[in-house]
Amino acid sequence: MGLLTRHRSSFPTSIDRMRDEFDRALQNFWGGNGDFESMLPASEWQPSVDISETDQALQVKVDLPGIKPEDVEISVSEDRLTIKGERKEEAETDDKETKVHRIERRYGSFYRSIALPPGTKAEDVVAEADNGVITIHLPKGEVSKAKRVAVKAK
Repeated sequence: MGLLTRHRSSFPTSIDRMRDEFDRALQNFWGGNGDFESMLPASEWQPSVDISETDQALQVKVDLPGIKPEDVEISVSEDRLTIKGERKEEAETDDKETKVHRIERRYGSFYRSIALPPGTKAEDVVAEADNGVITIHLPKGEVSKAKRVAVKAK
């Protein structure tokens, strides 16, 4: 069974960004999708993720520029991938000649929780960091099929 995702063009438009912000605002207001993780306090920001799937694995790419890989905590349970950490605000300069004109990057703690399909092999997950993008490979295994069990009379 595949994941349902919204396809984006290579060049996000202002409408895509506005839709993402609106989705996040609604999710924060209504408390997420009703699972346990959504009842936890909302993080200050959420990194963008791309999720793709093949027959053998899921791949999750997380945009975390400026964050050291060792400062990111990734955990996998039987049905959930959790990514959390914090982007520290850069120390202000005492230099009187430096004037800050705009600050758009988000700082503070972040937390993402992604539901995984049945059969994800948590013990074989691998994460790699490259140029501010963490790629998480989640291999799939056999999904236990439903089985009817006959009741035998004694």
